[in-house]
Amino acid sequence: MHFFAVKKEELKTCYHCQDDCYEEIHFDDQVFCCTGRKTVYEILNGQEMDQYYSIDDNPGIRPSGAIKGKYNFLDLAEFNEKLVFFKEGGTEMVRFFLPQIHCSSCLWMTCKN
Repeated sequence: MHFFAVKKEELKTCYHCQDDCYEEIHFDDQVFCCTGRKTVYEILNGQEMDQYYSIDDNPGIRPSGAIKGKYNFLDLAEFNEKLVFFKEGGTEMVRFFLPQIHCSSCLWMTCKN
């Protein structure tokens, strides 16, 4: 990524994540901050899943705040039986396979298919 001396107020905002675009990537009359975010946009639109952008004011933004209690349902017996593959004493292990997922759009695509 190349950074140039640009005033913050002159930077465009990424259509996908609303981050500042230090490098502008143009596609479909939109501006993206990186090729990865443009690719996610292409996949969503190509699979007619572009409603993703209307589910939240800032759907591509990585959650930064605490999410206390949001996942308490994982403690329920029916989820526990499906997720836990090892249990001994006070130790439980679960297996999730979420390679490189760091924003909600990747989960959206995974769950919708």
